[in-house]
Amino acid sequence: MPVLWVALSLWMPLPAAAQNGAAPKSTAAPVRFTEAQSYVIGAKLELPGSIESLRRAEVASPVNGLVQELLVRDGDTVERGQVLAKLNTSPLEAQRATLRSQLNESKARLRSAEANHARARELFEAQVIAREQLDDSLFEQEALAARAESLQASIAEVELGIKRSVILAPFGGVVTRKLTELGEWIGQGDSVLELLSLDVLEVAVDVPEGHIGKVQLNQRAQVRLQAYPDMVLNGRVSVIIPEADVEARTFPVKISVSSGGGRVRSGMLATVALQPTAPRKATIVPKDALIRLETGWTVFALKSDDTVGARSVRMGDGIGEWIEVVGELSPGDRVITRGNERLADGQSVSATRTGYETP
Repeated sequence: MPVLWVALSLWMPLPAAAQNGAAPKSTAAPVRFTEAQSYVIGAKLELPGSIESLRRAEVASPVNGLVQELLVRDGDTVERGQVLAKLNTSPLEAQRATLRSQLNESKARLRSAEANHARARELFEAQVIAREQLDDSLFEQEALAARAESLQASIAEVELGIKRSVILAPFGGVVTRKLTELGEWIGQGDSVLELLSLDVLEVAVDVPEGHIGKVQLNQRAQVRLQAYPDMVLNGRVSVIIPEADVEARTFPVKISVSSGGGRVRSGMLATVALQPTAPRKATIVPKDALIRLETGWTVFALKSDDTVGARSVRMGDGIGEWIEVVGELSPGDRVITRGNERLADGQSVSATRTGYETP
């Protein structure tokens, strides 16, 4: 049996490469690639958004009272300082009349007390009356003066209540809903109606994490409305919230805009085009193309002979799943995005193209 095995092994044919005297060829590594892209960093960025009012308030009553007049209804446009409602002031007016009567009486008694004190001083100086009588006349005069002053303060307080019973619009806007009715009793601080300002508007947009670096305060923007396709509003970035939505990875940004002659309404859909700050051309590749070697960041580029070349690069700005690279790479170069972890410079590969959504 051993002799037969040796004979058979000697009889088996050699591989073709061995018969020709050549070394066996190594298997090409399977990889995927895509092309490096040219990209303008800082270019115009368009995002969807919605119109918001910068000021929305529930106008409250500063005093207690019965609603005597309600002068607006839902949808009415009002100016700043316009009368919205009036409360019944009859109880306050009656109280004011009583206080005024008491004040007149107090003032008359005060004039008499002042005259008495003047006579008492003359008698005291003539040594007709004692010091105690002079002091008593002075005390009566001062008490009546204090009483008159207190009544005047009470009248002023009542008059302020009468004045505040007329409820005015704190700013110009549109009445979105009434919160009370004619004849209803409302307390101090109770809401009368809701008022929405249309003078100062903002567009709220959510900026993806990959683009937030392109947004700056006071940056110019153009706003187009779905309701008015031909209208273009000029605005500026007024607020950048520095905290992202954890799930969506977006940052809230506000753009201040005009009211468009009163046609723009809160809640309208808008498209915001942010103007570039400092645009520049860059070469970008998918982040998957970057490999960290001892020599630094490297991208493997596919050559025409189906081998790869290692290109040293530096990273720049990130744009979503793409990133700017600076170094030995140009737009159009085919870069390896899968299977690049174990490649070596000059290695043969079997490459298949894969697509990436461009930013």
